[in-house]
Amino acid sequence: MSKKIYIFTILFNLVFIFGCEKRISDPQKHDPIYNDLISELQQANSVKSQLKSSLNDYIKMYSEAKPQTGQNKNYSSKIDNISKKIVQIDQIIRGLELSIESREKEIKLRYISSLKDKSDWIDNKENELYFKNKKSKDKLKQKK
Repeated sequence: MSKKIYIFTILFNLVFIFGCEKRISDPQKHDPIYNDLISELQQANSVKSQLKSSLNDYIKMYSEAKPQTGQNKNYSSKIDNISKKIVQIDQIIRGLELSIESREKEIKLRYISSLKDKSDWIDNKENELYFKNKKSKDKLKQKK
């Protein structure tokens, strides 16, 4: 009797281990486009922190500047320029955050439907086009 239970337990465990399909809990982390968007967001946040540091330095220099030496006008101009850049980078960051949210939802839906269809959920053509367009945009930025 105990031998039957032992064999049944082994068979049940084998069926359970090999019969169940393992799902990826976070498929977006396997998506190259999602990962690229995350790295761009990290870079943008890094640039923002550098700009804030520069802004604080110029504010300190502005407060220590001697009146009627022209330093106030120079520092004020730099403070305005950096403040505008911070606003721009905030907009870029918000756009990246929205793109990441959208991509995450899209990948999760695509992954779930691929489990049903038994198809591939990573679109290699889409990835290729994304990185080709990104490369083109980077070249344009470098020319400016």
